[in-house]
Amino acid sequence: MRMKITCRIRGAVWDPETDRAAAIPAGLDRWTFDGFPLDAYLDESLADLGLVDGSIRAEAREGAAAIVFEFHAPGPLDDDAMTALAEFAAEQMSEGIGEDGFELELDGRAWLLVPVEGPVEVEQEDDGRHVPPPSAVAIAARDGDLDGLRLAVSRDGADLDATHQGFTGLHLAIIYGQPEAALLLLAEGADPGKPDPSGDAPLDSCALSDSLDDEDSARVAEALIAAGADPNRVGSTGGSPRVIAELRGKPKLAAVLIDHA
Repeated sequence: MRMKITCRIRGAVWDPETDRAAAIPAGLDRWTFDGFPLDAYLDESLADLGLVDGSIRAEAREGAAAIVFEFHAPGPLDDDAMTALAEFAAEQMSEGIGEDGFELELDGRAWLLVPVEGPVEVEQEDDGRHVPPPSAVAIAARDGDLDGLRLAVSRDGADLDATHQGFTGLHLAIIYGQPEAALLLLAEGADPGKPDPSGDAPLDSCALSDSLDDEDSARVAEALIAAGADPNRVGSTGGSPRVIAELRGKPKLAAVLIDHA
């Protein structure tokens, strides 16, 4: 079964001109949030079930407005996962993406769609959409599970650069301080230069990661450069990995990067 999971939160439309609640404007059902999907912000327990997407749209039903999150998963969620997803949606409304409401442009006017306090309705249905299972490579690398990682990369058709919440296993190994997993992936042929959602390559992550100490950062950097990583590439910070390493107090890593500049 391939599941669509819908989280529905009661909403209200606010008129900024009058600073009052307003009737539902025409076209509310056509509004979708033109931003980022929410799957990158899921807890690991939910992400590891294979939940993806997390698009946001508005809904008008029987004179009432709602804010709707839609996720997809490779299989049905159990009751605990459904409860956890409802809690995630509620948190996004109270102290996350929906905290200040959503600005809409409908009928040539600006509106604000705001959440209304109350329970989150969660339902799931099989919509036939193909959703691949989560990357076993990326999850094992993140967790430093070397036996699991060796098994995952040995499977026919294993994608060493498959992403999980937007990050490859190599990125996750570095971010979560798993140097042996990073070295194993590089030895198996993982892409040493694939950027993450912020535009940072694994060398940038070596400099930025608080979980990877200076010595391990230098070891992984040597392997990255040997595999073809560009030590002079500029990432999201606007500085090279060497500049970041110096600013983050990683002199051994900086020395490696200077040697290969």
